[in-house]
Amino acid sequence: MGEHQHGGFCDFTTRRRPVTLFWSQDFATRYEPLSAELQIKKWSKAKKEALAAGDRNRLSFYARPPRERVSTTLDTNGDSEQRKTDQRGQISC
Repeated sequence: MGEHQHGGFCDFTTRRRPVTLFWSQDFATRYEPLSAELQIKKWSKAKKEALAAGDRNRLSFYARPPRERVSTTLDTNGDSEQRKTDQRGQISC
């Protein structure tokens, strides 16, 4: 981290200072973190943020494909046929 903050170590990080540590984990071999980095780079931003926060529930949620996730916002679960009806049997939005 110190070399990245100081600059000159890598042109990519030198241009993007200040650098902050987002997440860390210990690995047994030097090949495991490379494999983990390649896997995590493919994740969505939301899933990466859940990993950094240590939120296993959100991490599990974002591990599922988007079409298999139940939406909790705006009551949009994809169940458009199951609309609420009022007392007169009319469909209400």
